[in-house]
Amino acid sequence: MEVRPDISVVIVSYNVCHYLKLCLDSVFKAANGHGIEVFVVDNASSDDSVDMVKQNFPQVRLIANSQNLGFSRANNIALKEAKGAYHLLLNPDTIVPETIFDTCLKIMKEHPEVGAAGIRMIDGSGHFLPESKRGLPTPRVSFFKITGLYRLFPGSAVVNKYYLGNTSPLENQYVEILAGAFMLVKSEVAEEIGYLPEEYFMYGEDIDFSYQILRKGYKNFYIAEDKILHFKGESTKKGTLNYVYVFYKAMALFSAKYFGKGNAFFYNILISIGIIFTALIAALKRLIISLGLPVFEFLAIYAGFWYVHDYWEKNHRFISGGEYPDVYVYGILPLYTVLLVTGVLLSGGYKRHQKANSAFRGLLFGFVVILILYALSPENWRFSRAIIVLGTLWAFLWSFIYRNVLLSLNIIEIAKKTTLLSTVLITKNPDSLTNQLPKNLSVKCINPEVVKSELPQLKLFFLIAQPDYVVFDSDTVSYRESLDILEKLSTIHTTFLFKIPTENVFVGTGEILNLSSGQNKLESQKIPVIKLIYDFLLTLLICFGFFPKVKARYNVKFDHLFEILKGNMLLFGYGNAQKSIVDINTVINNSNNLLPIETLYEFQVNFNPLHSLRILRLMDKDIF
Repeated sequence: MEVRPDISVVIVSYNVCHYLKLCLDSVFKAANGHGIEVFVVDNASSDDSVDMVKQNFPQVRLIANSQNLGFSRANNIALKEAKGAYHLLLNPDTIVPETIFDTCLKIMKEHPEVGAAGIRMIDGSGHFLPESKRGLPTPRVSFFKITGLYRLFPGSAVVNKYYLGNTSPLENQYVEILAGAFMLVKSEVAEEIGYLPEEYFMYGEDIDFSYQILRKGYKNFYIAEDKILHFKGESTKKGTLNYVYVFYKAMALFSAKYFGKGNAFFYNILISIGIIFTALIAALKRLIISLGLPVFEFLAIYAGFWYVHDYWEKNHRFISGGEYPDVYVYGILPLYTVLLVTGVLLSGGYKRHQKANSAFRGLLFGFVVILILYALSPENWRFSRAIIVLGTLWAFLWSFIYRNVLLSLNIIEIAKKTTLLSTVLITKNPDSLTNQLPKNLSVKCINPEVVKSELPQLKLFFLIAQPDYVVFDSDTVSYRESLDILEKLSTIHTTFLFKIPTENVFVGTGEILNLSSGQNKLESQKIPVIKLIYDFLLTLLICFGFFPKVKARYNVKFDHLFEILKGNMLLFGYGNAQKSIVDINTVINNSNNLLPIETLYEFQVNFNPLHSLRILRLMDKDIF
């Protein structure tokens, strides 16, 4: 007699081969003695998805469609063949922990009134995904959603009902709408409803299906005590005009089906508003970046020129009376400013990704052009070289401050000065992987137990090291541990990657890396002079009592200032390798398990004063 599976897992895939392999690996590791059958319905992918499943997961029931049938139709093909007591709709760009089936089956047995359940989802950076729990998208709820008003009142039960903003994501609760990325449905409920509505090609079918479950008298349940990772959007790119159109077109279909055709007209208006609004926001962002940055810099530099001219006029040139002509103040000085800003523009100083010295090179170019024009001008047009020099010095100072503010706000990014990629590998067996990685990776291995026991120190380590990647070794670290660590490190600005078992391929949100090739050596880095100036200024702040606990703990003195200026000392250093006021070894307990010396070189070379201030503030909280 054939034993009925506990769960039938149905995954519809489309051109997500690597993500699908990671997803399937996590599903089978989560079986834990439960009887499961797994269906993969491929919607005519052009990548190697079908061959990958055949070669690596022969136990999977593979259905390869010759054309893209859409999400609902593809799911229904497998659902009609599924024999499990529960049917799980699962996206291919997800990772489930080993505990997921235990948790979900326990909840379903404890709540017989529940027809379907969803789960708490986090994205590839560890942040909670609000679509994990949703309310019914009535016309009013949809209006607040599409206009973005829900963002202004995220905790409102009325304005943010779409995401149930008044309820905690950490509490189990009944909800109206579940997400199709993970939806566990009782098989008899799915059969009673007739499976997913096929009038939807993509989006909306999970809302319709959830609503039908409610209409049949069952309840939908949101499980908060466990979680999955949803990379979100690897099968479909969200945030585009096409996404807005398809999604709200599905909402119009849903509204016409359940709330009357009059509401469908309302949705069509919302679709138009949504598309126009999305396009305007995108255009506004581009406008701010392309025009806002140089215009604001022009105003600031011109203001500096005006102040310098006013000071020079009253205290040097016209002490006994008189003033510069208006043509100089309102014509030539703005021209000087335009030349400086143009130089920055031509050097790439207003690009999103720019080199550290782009703006300075542009200002220097503009300064040279100004001097040439000054030299070629008639004598009566040569008003003051001092104003040119002082105004340009102000432009350099302003540009320095301005770009550091933009950098801290993540409006611009500065290209790193080394080709070394700093990587933190979370693994239980460092030797199993590090020897296989390329030489252009500065790899530091951390045992997951260290993360649990030394989380505050680890966060400071990440703040100092600023690794390019944090990699979870799926061969040695469980998905349960990886997801827990990912959620705890969600405040860290880095790229999180998951290793595909038995391969040197790593996937993250919007990123797939093959790290099996490439060579580069770490070259010794000379600490820039400007970094010493930063350390001098920060140490000066400490001496004046801005960070009293740091000052007391490390006995910071004014004598240190002269040592820093002479290049004999740094503010931050690493053991005996560098003479320093603050030895990172003393800050991060057991730092040999955390911080390689290469990391500190990266920290010194790719410096940021605001970043250093954040480190001092964290140290001054006395949590170490």
